[in-house]
Amino acid sequence: MLKFIDEIEKDVQQDDSTAIEEKLIIYSLIRAIKPDVCIETGTHKGKTSLYIAQALYDNKKGHLWTAEPFEPFASEAIRYFNRYPDLKEFITFKKIEGKDLKVDNIDFAFIDSYHEEEVVLEEIKYLFPRLSKNAIVIFHDCSLKKINEVNRAIKKVRLKNVWIPTQNRIRIYEHSGS
Repeated sequence: MLKFIDEIEKDVQQDDSTAIEEKLIIYSLIRAIKPDVCIETGTHKGKTSLYIAQALYDNKKGHLWTAEPFEPFASEAIRYFNRYPDLKEFITFKKIEGKDLKVDNIDFAFIDSYHEEEVVLEEIKYLFPRLSKNAIVIFHDCSLKKINEVNRAIKKVRLKNVWIPTQNRIRIYEHSGS
């Protein structure tokens, strides 16, 4: 359990991705729901991806498809993934926008790409029809600022969700589609 977490925390330097408590929430959710198919939009340097892969490794099942269109983040993520061959087996990385992930039957999604309302709405439009019944979706960077485009997108499509007061604020949505 948690074989690589200490190493990952020391290894992936100057990462401004999810806070440690958020990564541990994600890790714990994946351990609990035991998803077969996970996606992540906005890989950044891959630190959260490695936590997701660690949970899948500990579950002994599942796979993560993660998308990052921007250099140099994409190259850094690949470099970090290569340092953890046991976890890399659980990851497919694509240098594309999150909305372009063509993965079906998604059980777990971490939406953390470019945080403009239009981008979040595009990801919801293209990815939500691909969610499995009872899929869990986490939206990252849902701060309480007066203008927050992630929150505005979630509100616009009327998703019922739970707000978690972590450092960067996350919202969790359970899909009840068929």
